[in-house]
Amino acid sequence: MRYPHDWTCRNCRSLVRDNHNCPTCGYPRSWKCTQCGDVTINSKVCETCHYPFKQERKEKHVYESASKRNNALNFLFNVKDRVTSYTDRIPGKYVIIVVLTLILIIIFSLRAPYTNLAPSIDNITLDARLRGDASTLFVGAHDDETRISNVSARIQTPLGESITLTMAETPLGWVSQENIIFNQTGEWLVRVVVTDSAGVSRTSRMNQVILTPCENNDACAQSEQCVDNGCEAFSCQYCEETTDHACVALECCKTSQCADDEVCSNNTCEEVVCKACEFPEAHTCFTYACCSHEDCASNTWCIEGVCEFISCESNQIVVNGSCITPECVSNSDCKLFESCEQNECVRLNCDLCEYAANHACLSYECCTDTMCEDDLVCGEFHRCVEPAS
Repeated sequence: MRYPHDWTCRNCRSLVRDNHNCPTCGYPRSWKCTQCGDVTINSKVCETCHYPFKQERKEKHVYESASKRNNALNFLFNVKDRVTSYTDRIPGKYVIIVVLTLILIIIFSLRAPYTNLAPSIDNITLDARLRGDASTLFVGAHDDETRISNVSARIQTPLGESITLTMAETPLGWVSQENIIFNQTGEWLVRVVVTDSAGVSRTSRMNQVILTPCENNDACAQSEQCVDNGCEAFSCQYCEETTDHACVALECCKTSQCADDEVCSNNTCEEVVCKACEFPEAHTCFTYACCSHEDCASNTWCIEGVCEFISCESNQIVVNGSCITPECVSNSDCKLFESCEQNECVRLNCDLCEYAANHACLSYECCTDTMCEDDLVCGEFHRCVEPAS
């Protein structure tokens, strides 16, 4: 900013020469509160009553010293006199004089060009170097004599998309309220516009942020690897998957890659679950030949689902998978009034008119007289005899 040689302090109305701040009251670093009258130094809020500093709108003109303005006028009048002396010798001098006079009137009637009194922009910072980085935008803007009212930023992506950021004021500068995701590789263009309380804006130069794809695999996709600061795609073989930017073999892709008692499910070998009396084999379930000893013949025993033959001596039998000598194999091994049942001698249970003999129940000839013929009666030993005379 170019300051004038002479200017009047808006706070104490003193005349200031060639200085940024008023030497009398320190304005604008020091200012007098319009609410309570106390002087506040280096603060935007009154320390006594907390009344905010309200700066007057500045006049938009170039301050120049009186000597400079006089020199400019003298130069213009000298030019006029020389032109007039020259036109005295040529026809139509009055026309030329009128034209020059009009030019001078126009020059002095024009207002001096506006001076850009907007706050200065110190630096623009983006902490981003790689694709995929997330960063906030920092703008180091300050105000010398005017208060910053707004800071806006526009970012153009490498693909030409435009992003507008909302900036918030902090003690160190202005920071974007949201992160920027740098998801494209290439040149990002950043332009910042700072506006003061008088509505005067200053636009920064176009800042460039060049993003490289990667420095390591973390900046690349899962199916890419960082090679020479570039993300290169790679492909995996059959039955492989991408994990941490590398190809890793899957446990299985088909059942034949698993054990006999397993099947491939979701690229993982899992145990085959069979029902009772079934067993897994060749990745499926089969039924056993026997599930209990009752399913086998008398001379066999169910062992691990198979009826195994057991060889015993002629006088032995298979009991619970072992050869044992039974109490009897036939009736001849028992007493006459017993019979061999399930390898045990069991006493015969005969009726009232029966008797046990030769391992069987035999019927008596008679038990009552009615069972005898003619005039015979049932005598002793259950025989029909003639009655006694």
